[in-house]
Amino acid sequence: AQSVGVCYGTLGNNLPSPTNVVNLYNNNRITRMRIYAPNSMILDALARSGTNIELILDAPNHSLRDLTNENYANMWVRDNVVNLSHSCFRQ
Repeated sequence: AQSVGVCYGTLGNNLPSPTNVVNLYNNNRITRMRIYAPNSMILDALARSGTNIELILDAPNHSLRDLTNENYANMWVRDNVVNLSHSCFRQ
């Protein structure tokens, strides 16, 4: 059986709440999510749901130049990945 993944975009009007989106993923057996930048509301919704959704987290374009600096990159990973260990990041 193959896993299904969906990119979760947050630009638009009248979008469902992150909690509703996570519930939609779970109800439809969607097991992989991609978000285009760190978003605490989405990450909190994933954590509260106790879900097994695997997450791919993109770095926003405006951070790419700064991420070439090792200290900044380490800080970004610490703040956006390590400290959010309740989420299931896909490797």
